[in-house]
Amino acid sequence: MTSSTVAIITGDLIKSQSNSPDEYRHLIRTLEIGIKEVNQRVSIKYELFRGDSFQLEVSEYSRVVEVAILLRLFLKSKHAKGEWDARLGIGIGSNTISTHSIGTSTGDAHRHSGSAFDTIKSERLAFSTKNKELNEVLNLTGRFANNLLVQMTQTQAKFLSYYLWFSPTTHNMLAKQLETSRVNTTQVLNSANYKLIEDYISFSTAQIARMLP
Repeated sequence: MTSSTVAIITGDLIKSQSNSPDEYRHLIRTLEIGIKEVNQRVSIKYELFRGDSFQLEVSEYSRVVEVAILLRLFLKSKHAKGEWDARLGIGIGSNTISTHSIGTSTGDAHRHSGSAFDTIKSERLAFSTKNKELNEVLNLTGRFANNLLVQMTQTQAKFLSYYLWFSPTTHNMLAKQLETSRVNTTQVLNSANYKLIEDYISFSTAQIARMLP
């Protein structure tokens, strides 16, 4: 029996059942595409379950917040009203028994992730680890970040997603990628509080690495 520290994200899609059958199928395909896109930046394993629930395993566990934010931004950027989103319960801990299927793997990370997900009410991000101080830090800052994400439009989510994906970059270079002007790029990023989100990801990554070495 081997044990390694990983991050597990347990998630489901927000109000997915309110979509038409065609929209629902498109949403599920979009989720899988988004996961594969994020996997190009941070290595993850994933499993989609019956319905609209899923689990991700992030071996580079200190970057789990980056994974969560990028996935949520991807979903929101693919809906005209920015309403596609997910609830994410994030757990970090040991992966006592690792199998080819995340669903049949077990360990503290899975239990923490399930516990975090069960605490979600109006929020869409929740964290659980063995470190109580870290839990307080991540859950408090996560509430602020979640408030910014929930209010984002499709355009804001798209521009911020590009910014984080190509960072470090300039607004001029980003404008070319988005086929718009530098002025518009800056205006949209500012309205999306891009520096706050970027700082939140960096801060969370550093705190996880420091408190769960």
